Amino acid sequence: TTFGTFHQTNDQINFGSHTEKFAYFGSFSGNRSDYGLGTPGPDVLHDRVWGLGGMATLIYNRDANNQFRFVTSLRGDDYQIPGTADVERERDDIASFSWMHTVRPGVLLTVSPFFHYNRANYDGDPNDTPVSTTQHRSSLYAGGQVSLNVVTKKHNFSIGLNAFGQRDNEFINLIANDGSGTSIRQNQISLGQLDALYLEDQYKPWSWLTLTGGMRFTHFDGAIAESVANPRIGGAIRLPHLKWVLRAFWGTYYQAPPLSTVAGPLADYAVSQGLGFIPLYGERDQEHQFGVTIPVHGWALEVNNY
Repeated sequence: TTFGTFHQTNDQINFGSHTEKFAYFGSFSGNRSDYGLGTPGPDVLHDRVWGLGGMATLIYNRDANNQFRFVTSLRGDDYQIPGTADVERERDDIASFSWMHTVRPGVLLTVSPFFHYNRANYDGDPNDTPVSTTQHRSSLYAGGQVSLNVVTKKHNFSIGLNAFGQRDNEFINLIANDGSGTSIRQNQISLGQLDALYLEDQYKPWSWLTLTGGMRFTHFDGAIAESVANPRIGGAIRLPHLKWVLRAFWGTYYQAPPLSTVAGPLADYAVSQGLGFIPLYGERDQEHQFGVTIPVHGWALEVNNY
């Protein structure tokens, strides 16, 4: 526990133990301060922040081939916005369960369902000028991942499926306090789903050569629908005698777009002001890099271009 100026305190307690088959660990933490966010001026006014959080992890080995894990975390933070009477309240909760099953030596199956909830509420002072802003947003995720890893003398192969559904709920209320009487109020619920199938292999035909390759297929379904295939390939060569390692990689990536976009009264207002909005599409990126690792008297010198 700590305590300082501006009534600042950071406190934490951890506990855990284990037997041959079962282990647990837990942690609780809290913090507060009268100096949270940076203030726009020299005076520290309306700048309190506080937070509470907790996490726990449980591990159970039923036998040599089956392990069960449960991890959960809960967190809440409240912020005062300096220079105004506005406040921001944030919450984040997550729970994940994993079953790891050794099919046989070198073959591992992992099944991991998960749940995630996130919320951020901004409440403005009704007397804010020129506009009082209220924005509440919450996101709920539920899904899981199944993966199979196979390790042999020359291969390190994995294949898996990752899928989850998402529900966003967003509320926005804007009230003009400039005497115009303008106000905009909107509540929007958005649904979406992402499914991704991936496979990759690390192949080592000789001790001096390693090849890697993989493919990821992603389907996103929200305000728009997209299906993308992303290949990746790379390699590393270890030069004899010198023991230098030359490596290169090329790959493509896809990141799904957010579910929420401007619609309803907000979109109408934006159009009236001469602003235009289009549906948000996923981000597509490409990466390529090459480099060398040189051992020097027990040290490693690395040069990389990407």
